[in-house]
Amino acid sequence: MAPVASEPREPEVLTIYPDGSMKLENRPIPVEDVVIYPDGYGGEKAAVKIRLEPFRSNFYRDTIIVNRIVADTKTAETD
Repeated sequence: MAPVASEPREPEVLTIYPDGSMKLENRPIPVEDVVIYPDGYGGEKAAVKIRLEPFRSNFYRDTIIVNRIVADTKTAETD
């Protein structure tokens, strides 16, 4: 039987909205379950707590890319 090649998965992206809410793959994520840290290249990565109780211990899935949505702030021009 020949080995089956699996396609590499797209990197997971945590989206942070201007109001502070967060979504991972279109699922809301509680703020208290997220740890954000610098990636060493000027960006950010995140670790998200995965709850598997009572079957297994909880753990953090890390190296998730952070995408911050910035509020559109238009400044009024004065003459």
